[in-house]
Amino acid sequence: MKCIACDQELQNYSELKFSETSIHKLTIFDEMTIICCQDCGIGLVSKEVDKDDLSEYYNSTYGGLAKKYALSDIDSPIESNTIDSRSISQITLINTFINIDKSKKILEIGAGKGDFYNALRKLNLNPTYVTFEPQKEAQERLKDMGIETISKSFTPEDCENRENQYDLIIMSHTLEHFHPSTINKTVQSIHKMLKPGGYFFCEVPNADLNKYTNAGERVVPHLTFFSLSSLDLILKKNNFRISFLKTCGNLQYEKDAKSIIECYEKKGMFAFEEDPNNKKILRNIYYDKFLEYQAKRFSRKNKILRLIVKIIGKRVTLKIFNILGKIRNATYDEVLSSEFFQYREDAEFIRCLARK
Repeated sequence: MKCIACDQELQNYSELKFSETSIHKLTIFDEMTIICCQDCGIGLVSKEVDKDDLSEYYNSTYGGLAKKYALSDIDSPIESNTIDSRSISQITLINTFINIDKSKKILEIGAGKGDFYNALRKLNLNPTYVTFEPQKEAQERLKDMGIETISKSFTPEDCENRENQYDLIIMSHTLEHFHPSTINKTVQSIHKMLKPGGYFFCEVPNADLNKYTNAGERVVPHLTFFSLSSLDLILKKNNFRISFLKTCGNLQYEKDAKSIIECYEKKGMFAFEEDPNNKKILRNIYYDKFLEYQAKRFSRKNKILRLIVKIIGKRVTLKIFNILGKIRNATYDEVLSSEFFQYREDAEFIRCLARK
C-alpha cells in the first residue's frame, strides 16, 4: 500500500484509534483505525467505506452545524447580522490573489449553511455562485438564500461538463470528509473545473496525528487527516501551483483533548443506540436529547417572534431586531483580531490557495 501524498510504501507508519464522539456515527468507525504515514504525516482510514452508506449518513444523520441551525423555522433578524470571522478571514486572503466581483463564477463544495456566501453578500460581493451540499437541512437554507444548489455529495465524476468553468473553487472543512482513495481524483477534478489561472481555496484541520497527539484531531467522521506537508504534496502532484500555504487559528500544542474527553465521558456523552431505521448508524443518545432541547427552545423563540410580528408588524419588527443585531454583533476590529486572522506555525487549521 502506497501513501496517497508522498507515494512511499506504507511500511513506516503508526496506527491510531478514533476518539470518542458526541454525534451520530456509522458503525464502521468502531471497526476502523487511522494509518499515519511517518514520512509526510498524512492519516488514512484503514478500511473502505461504502459510498451509499456514507451518502445516506451525510444526507440524513450527520450532526453538523446546519442540522442545529435548521431547527429554527424562522430566520432571526439578529442572527442575519452575524459576522462569520472564519469566512471574512478567508475572503480577505482570497481577495489578495483574485478580485471577487460579479464577473467571477464560484463553486463551493460543501457549503453547509452558507456562511461563506453570506459573508460575500455583507461585503457587497456578488459573484455567480454554485454549491454542492449533501445535508438536507443545509440544502433548504441555501436554496432560500437564492444559491444554485446541487443536492448531493460531490464526486470526481461531477466534473464532467464543468471543465474550465470556475474562477474559484472553495472547499472549507470538506476535503477531510473524502475517503483517501478518492482524494487525488477529487483534486484532479477540481483542477479540470477551474479556468486557466483559476484558484482552489482549501481549508482543513491541521491533523498531523503523530505530531499533535493531544489536539483532538482523530475526529469522527473524518476519513483523511492532513498535515501541512501532505496537502502541499497532493496539490503539487496534481498540477497546482501553491500561492499560499500556512496554518491559522489556536495552537495545537495548547489543546488538551484528553481532559475534554474525560469530562464528556463523566457527563455520559458517549452512549449510543442502534438507529431503528438503519442498522449501520449508531445514534448518540446525548446528542439526540440535545437536538430535542434545541427544537423546544427554537419553538418557543419562534412563537415569541410571531407574536411580536402580529402585534407591531413585520417592518417595525425587522427594524428593531436589526438594531439589536448590530449592537450584539462583533465589530470588524474584533473580527480582524480573531484567531482566524492569526497565521503562525502549529496552528489548528491549514489554509491553502493553489492556482491552475
